[in-house]
Amino acid sequence: MAVKVLGPEHSGDTRCVRRFRDEGRVLARLSHPNILTVFDLVELDGRTALVTEYVAGSDLSECLRGERSIPPRALMELVVQVASALEAAWRTAGTSGPLRLVHRDLKPTNIRVGRHGQVRLLDFGIAYFVSPERESSTASDVILGSLPYMAPERFIEEQKSPGSDLFGLGCCLYEGLSGERFHLRADVGTMSALALNTERYKEHLALRVGRIQATNDPAVLELLRSLLAHEPARRPSLSDVIEQGEAWLETASGERLRSWCRAREWPEEKEDAGEWSGRELLEGGPLVNEEQAPLMEKIPVSLTRVGSGKRLRFTLNRPWFTRVWMGLRSWVFRLRWPIAASGLGCLVVALLAVGLVGLLTFAGLLGVGLLIF
Repeated sequence: MAVKVLGPEHSGDTRCVRRFRDEGRVLARLSHPNILTVFDLVELDGRTALVTEYVAGSDLSECLRGERSIPPRALMELVVQVASALEAAWRTAGTSGPLRLVHRDLKPTNIRVGRHGQVRLLDFGIAYFVSPERESSTASDVILGSLPYMAPERFIEEQKSPGSDLFGLGCCLYEGLSGERFHLRADVGTMSALALNTERYKEHLALRVGRIQATNDPAVLELLRSLLAHEPARRPSLSDVIEQGEAWLETASGERLRSWCRAREWPEEKEDAGEWSGRELLEGGPLVNEEQAPLMEKIPVSLTRVGSGKRLRFTLNRPWFTRVWMGLRSWVFRLRWPIAASGLGCLVVALLAVGLVGLLTFAGLLGVGLLIF
């Protein structure tokens, strides 16, 4: 088994702790051969931890390096399996309907390849899903995810559909076919500029795909273009990706994923005693520092528009009234509704009093005016 421990720098941040516990709960609900299995949510020396299955192997990012990187046919098998995992996560039933889970951080380091050809999707720490059991708030002005693999729409508005995960999957596919990232320059300014300028993004997509066009199958490149489309509506569904990938694999030649895994020289795993040796895992430990405020409420980012020298400063490009409403809603639902109700009542009474005084003043002035005339 493997034990995933929340870092000490996040132990006092209740938002991180809640997300970590949410990750354990949602993974325990998911049952799919391509999703990491979680056995338990525990406490290890006062820190929240997840006990999961251990998959001996490497992350996809390591499998894409070296002379014997993963071949196209094996890569397409992996893409189909990850898409299958995402579809299961989206459709899995919760206590009040489908979970509608969106991973939001799909990248090669979050895809585990086992020595025997297993594929596991990892790290649902910032996933969005619908469930009354979740502890963390889904409303946030913080841009969550890894910049090189984030879909353009993620820089403009909060997305809660599989489209953003499909874009991340397309970035993984491109990286496997080309040996380099789809976005070579992945700073916030460049990424947001492409998100705000559709035509410039299309030029970027055509240039990047054109570099690998001569060495790859046209059907694979067509799927790649659709996954990396600027508009989410132009991307295929998860079911379409699975069907197109499986149809291509039926006639494709080349090394299969399991054969490649068996022939690959995997890095040697060391079994040295670590800092956690001899420690105890406690069943169902309490939430750490429940009353402590989150360390970071918002992270503003600086963005640059294409073709202008103006620098924009905003958080996820939401208007001020949306941020005020989301902040108020989050504050109200943190068990502070009695205070909020009292404050709202006082505000209503004050407004009524001011209105009554204004009405009486107006009536008095009107009476004086009538007496004069």
